[in-house]
Amino acid sequence: MKYCGACGTPLCEGPDASGHPHRFCPSCGWTWYDPPVPVTLVVVTTPDRRVVYCRKRSFPPGRWSVVSGFIPRGERAEEAAVREVREETGLEVEIVRFMGTHVYDQRPDQLVVAFHARVVGGTPRAGDDVDEIDIAPPDPSRLREGSTSHWLVTHLVEHPDW
Repeated sequence: MKYCGACGTPLCEGPDASGHPHRFCPSCGWTWYDPPVPVTLVVVTTPDRRVVYCRKRSFPPGRWSVVSGFIPRGERAEEAAVREVREETGLEVEIVRFMGTHVYDQRPDQLVVAFHARVVGGTPRAGDDVDEIDIAPPDPSRLREGSTSHWLVTHLVEHPDW
């Protein structure tokens, strides 16, 4: 957004009182916060505690992710998580727990809603926008450090009582 939604004056950018970036109108004080895009990341585990990893051609060699996808307007985050797992891996899952929210430094325009889900059926296959899947023991080194995927798999390793 470049212009004030109230008076049409060109917007300025700067931190708000909490230090968060926003745009504001120097004439009337109207403010605009660029809302983040909601996405879901799901660490999917099998009954023998292996993790379902996804890979796209655009990833660097050896780099993987957990299941991810956008949450469209009108869809609950839990529903999006289950749908994305089905579309990307062919697996049916049930949500085990909400893991929290995360903002990945390299994608601050996204708000990640993270879940742990357990496989309850389906046949593993790469689908939708995933080129390859792998089901293997939890290994954070396969994931980009600092990413939500890394955080989720690290948590799984550190808390084997899940």
